[in-house]
Amino acid sequence: MTKGIGASDWSDEALRTLTRMRHKYATPDEGEAWMDAYFCWASPTYAVVNRSIFIRDMALNGPYFSDLLLLVMYLSGMRLSANMDHKERQARSERYMAIVMSMIQDELSKPSSIPTIQALVSLAGRQCSVGQQTQAWLFTGLLGIHLAIDDPSLDAHFSQEVKGIRVKLYWSDDQDDDWEWRPDFPGGTNMHLLLRYPRSNSRTNYCLRYSCGLNMILESILVNMYSPQRPNARSVSFIRSADDKLKTWRKELPSVLKLDRSCLPEFCPPTNITVLNLLFCVVRILLYRPLLAGRNQPSDITTSSFEICRSAAVNIHEILSLWGRTYGNVNMVYLMMYTTFVAAGVDVIILRLGDAKMKEEALKRIHLSLAILEQASGQGPGIRRGIAIIAAQLQAATARMSEPGQLQPPIASTCCRHAESYTRMDTPGMPVQQSSADFGGPMSSDAVLQRPHVSTFDYRIDQTMPSHETQAFVDDPSTQQSLMDLLGELNVGTDDPFAFVTGSWEEVGF
Repeated sequence: MTKGIGASDWSDEALRTLTRMRHKYATPDEGEAWMDAYFCWASPTYAVVNRSIFIRDMALNGPYFSDLLLLVMYLSGMRLSANMDHKERQARSERYMAIVMSMIQDELSKPSSIPTIQALVSLAGRQCSVGQQTQAWLFTGLLGIHLAIDDPSLDAHFSQEVKGIRVKLYWSDDQDDDWEWRPDFPGGTNMHLLLRYPRSNSRTNYCLRYSCGLNMILESILVNMYSPQRPNARSVSFIRSADDKLKTWRKELPSVLKLDRSCLPEFCPPTNITVLNLLFCVVRILLYRPLLAGRNQPSDITTSSFEICRSAAVNIHEILSLWGRTYGNVNMVYLMMYTTFVAAGVDVIILRLGDAKMKEEALKRIHLSLAILEQASGQGPGIRRGIAIIAAQLQAATARMSEPGQLQPPIASTCCRHAESYTRMDTPGMPVQQSSADFGGPMSSDAVLQRPHVSTFDYRIDQTMPSHETQAFVDDPSTQQSLMDLLGELNVGTDDPFAFVTGSWEEVGF
């Protein structure tokens, strides 16, 4: 079918009335509530499904609806529903997952379809949230379907609607969505927020365009900085290139999609805009964190990297606090929980190595991170492994702070008690190994890295630790050795042989 089903004669109310008749595996009230939760909290992040087209085809039995996709929406929406206790949610999820797996088997014996691809993408995200990362990778591996989005023949064979769906699913469309976004709370709860929340545009496709660009940079960083198969990939030329790409991306990001710590709005924007800004901070941390442990490199490089990581972690906490003040620490997609974990990892480093003031501030942020993750884990149990890692690191750090001669902020003992309680949490099925992207695994090299130029745009360096104090802190030989003990040594490749012949940053060209 090459042309979409016309629905101009149907009002939105009439279409939603018809959709209530299509819920096979849930009551109409349950199904509609879970669909609303999916489209409000989960869908905007990846913009996999166009809401208006899905609703239309669900009502009119069009080609862009399927029971498989609907059930996947149930699974995601149910995870974000506050009206179910844990046992009921688990029982219903297991039942629906069994049906979904059976449907996937049937779908694989048929010609490929857009709703099947949409279902697999959405299901992969949901499985990550509940701790089934391997299964999520398997689902995305089934998506080896060539959509031929750049094929000129599409103009002749497909309508604009069909081309838009295919392009959006494969990549992103640069047209802005015009549907109004408002937070969804089942049963009219949190009515005070609903009445005060300003009219807001989700900007789903617009945001997706910039998200795709940022994820391309992130992928290159993970491959070049953290892959065990490429131990010599951490070259100065790559770090320079990645840093330039991040600066350009941030500079080109429209103001309507940008969250600036110096002037945050009263209410948190929709999920997709929040995640986009959090992800930018995480990408900067992942690029610069390995530079904290380079042997024989100028201390300014370590200082600069430390400042960037610390500032990014503070920015993450400010954005997460805005989310918490607006919605509570609920309805978080998995990527939001992961950014909380990464920021806490930076704060653990500060807690182990900083001065008294830095430690006190880092302890507060770690405590906030654990509180956020613990509350969010009810809807996203997949993050419990992250909670256990942070708790173990916190316990080790507070134990070290308790040693004679160590500075101990007033709240250290309180956080230590919390760390013990988090460490005792039952975390069945969690792998015990820790990836290099978690805290920056073992790395070794004697290569000397030159300092990248530091620019944070509107993300200001936190002034609680002036640069001269940071320099003195990093210049301390015991600090440098502690960084390498904690993170492992930096492994910088030499595929750019001219990068290490001079100690002058200006000559290197950062």
